[in-house]
Amino acid sequence: MLSHSHILNPIDAGLLIIVGSGAISALLIARICPSVSPLSVPYPETAARELQTCMTRDPEPSAKEFGSFHFQATQLDAIGLALLNSPEGLAADIKGHLSTGTSEENLDPVNHDWGHQINDVLPNVMIFSVSRSASTGTRFCKENVLAGSGVILAALFARVDFVSGPLSLPDTVYWGPIRVPRGSTPPKDDETIHEFTVEYGADLIAGLREQIKNTRWVEPVENSAYHYGVNLGSFRDVMEYWRTEFDFNKSLAEINAYPHYRTEIEGLKIHFFRSTVEPRSADVEVVPLMLIHGWPGSFAEFLKVVPLLKEVKDGIAFDIVVPSLPGYGFSEAPTKSGVDVAVAARILKKLMARLGYSRYFVQGGDWGSFVTAAMGTLYPEDVRGIHLNLLLSVPSSLMSITKFLLLKAFPGHFSDGPMPPCMSVDVKSQLHESGYFYIQATKPDTLGLAHLNSPVGLAAHMMEKFSAGIDERNRDLIDGGLGRKIPVDHMLANVMVYHASRSAVSSLRFYKENFLSRNMLSLFKVPIKVPTGYTIFPDEISCFPRFIATDLLPNLTTLTYQSSGGHFVAMEEPKALAEDVRKYVRKVIDLYPERR
Repeated sequence: MLSHSHILNPIDAGLLIIVGSGAISALLIARICPSVSPLSVPYPETAARELQTCMTRDPEPSAKEFGSFHFQATQLDAIGLALLNSPEGLAADIKGHLSTGTSEENLDPVNHDWGHQINDVLPNVMIFSVSRSASTGTRFCKENVLAGSGVILAALFARVDFVSGPLSLPDTVYWGPIRVPRGSTPPKDDETIHEFTVEYGADLIAGLREQIKNTRWVEPVENSAYHYGVNLGSFRDVMEYWRTEFDFNKSLAEINAYPHYRTEIEGLKIHFFRSTVEPRSADVEVVPLMLIHGWPGSFAEFLKVVPLLKEVKDGIAFDIVVPSLPGYGFSEAPTKSGVDVAVAARILKKLMARLGYSRYFVQGGDWGSFVTAAMGTLYPEDVRGIHLNLLLSVPSSLMSITKFLLLKAFPGHFSDGPMPPCMSVDVKSQLHESGYFYIQATKPDTLGLAHLNSPVGLAAHMMEKFSAGIDERNRDLIDGGLGRKIPVDHMLANVMVYHASRSAVSSLRFYKENFLSRNMLSLFKVPIKVPTGYTIFPDEISCFPRFIATDLLPNLTTLTYQSSGGHFVAMEEPKALAEDVRKYVRKVIDLYPERR
């Protein structure tokens, strides 16, 4: 899942600075402070030098160190539950704070020495572990942060230079486990497509049930609902259901109803499943279509959409390919840095070529929308068109900024009709719901380790995001609205993909690879020329009317406003999504027969 501020679009940053209470002061402080001379303040010389060092430090490391604070201040009980049940994750979290809090130079592994601090660190870890205060301790951040909504985020955005520049794909085309010396030729891919079956062994299920049974819990804050993350009272019932009633065999049968495969691309075994049209008919056009997931989704989020797209309707049927992004689910994790949305797009383009598809459509939401957009930008000769149900950013030109401000000032004149909630910017809400992004984009291995060793912590983090992504008002409900739009079994099936594949850590790294990424920002400066379909669901985290969307999508072929749905529409509104994809593809076929 992503949030409205994730690309650090200057339009969004400017609005956050303008709208957030106290944000102008934060902006002034952020801009003025670095120019203060240490001799202009009445401090001893040593203190003045330390102050100057603090005030003039590079803003990018500051952005990287902001994540844990933001997350603990917003979804604290979700992370607290993971730390409470994973001593490894707790130790990693505390050690990380002590290390980088001592000096940002410790971000460099050359300067990082665990051994010299271990005797000082472990007693501190033991205090949190024995006192069971890993969850309650993080609540202090929430109690003291959001009173001045906008200040901290505005100050951070004001100091971060927006990275931009030409798109530059890394030279590395091998991301696998073998160490390749510089200048050496990487191993060739095994291009065989191997059959694959998703399995949950008896030991895995037994171990999961035992871990849930032995989970340590703390009492929730009174009347907190989902404002502290998952409610630790009602969520305990969900975990007990997972332990005692969830039908693992039924879930596996639904997943394995489609044939699964893995094949090696750029050194990584990439997982996917397929649904093909059989038998073929001369009066039916078979259209290849790739569906791309995000986080905390997986290939499993499309299990309700694929049967609807398989049907022959309007003279078309779909050959469907549903991959797992590198490091997600049963796709291998990269062992080298650099696999961002552009690289993921290249890998998936190679997958389609290996399957024999030279022309095809692509659809995506969440991270899948970014990879989908990248495929449309980078490979227009292969991609017939793209369909998006999430649009987070447009090119940051003066015209785009002017349009956005006009929309806010005169919505009746510049919108396509009544403005859905996703077109309004609520700074406090964005602060509430974006904390997880910054911790995942800066410290994925710290958080991931806690999730890897605590299935309850993993489920809490993921299901809290499902709750908020469906409708942010769910945080006012004691049960977070779990099960109301997406069956709990479907959510747990998705969590099981991460738990069984041990991808809790590697999936979060995708955030870091794209945070302040030149490739990411460069891609969204380039208008996407292929025919594009865009569906707006009212409770999505962000959306734009045609007036603005066409800055990025000049060939906007279809734009549909749906009456209900949020961020996880493949699970929430599979019928609406499938129908709009079909309508869009039909229109592209009719308008652009030469693009077959």
